[in-house]
Amino acid sequence: MTNKKVIIVALIISIIAITSIATYAWFTWSSTNNTELTLTIGELADVKFTTGNDINVDNIGPVLNYLNDGEITTFSFNNKSELELFTNVDLNITNLPNELKNESFKYVLLSSSDNTHFEEVASGNFKDKSNGMVSILSSYPAQKGETYFKFIIYMDGNMENPVNMMGKSFSATLNVTVGEN
Repeated sequence: MTNKKVIIVALIISIIAITSIATYAWFTWSSTNNTELTLTIGELADVKFTTGNDINVDNIGPVLNYLNDGEITTFSFNNKSELELFTNVDLNITNLPNELKNESFKYVLLSSSDNTHFEEVASGNFKDKSNGMVSILSSYPAQKGETYFKFIIYMDGNMENPVNMMGKSFSATLNVTVGEN
């Protein structure tokens, strides 16, 4: 009987340990706190997405100031090379409902060398866009060192928006590549 009790207790402890480890691993893997993503492009450069490169927006509504209320994805490009490099930014749209294909559903890409003072380097709207790859910025010169970017999507509340746009969802992935001159 004593041998049976030891085996049962060991089995229960093993099940609890395996369940605890699996639960901890799942929560660590799926945590939203692990969103920083760094892509190394050989010896040339690093691209670091502070908030990840996936864009998922639910329940879209108009905003008056995109800098404060738009959906912002931040990333930086670190040119480690002495070569003159060029940055390309593409948006791979995976979910763009027909209701959002409107000139008031917009995007803007801002750039900064000091991560404080940003200037607009690209902008547009989703009126004629569809699912798939969309070029946002091509051959943007990348200075030696760090260049910071903010990609913002928003529904412009400063213009008239069709009611059927409200509450829709949008999904895409930002892709950043580098090229030499």
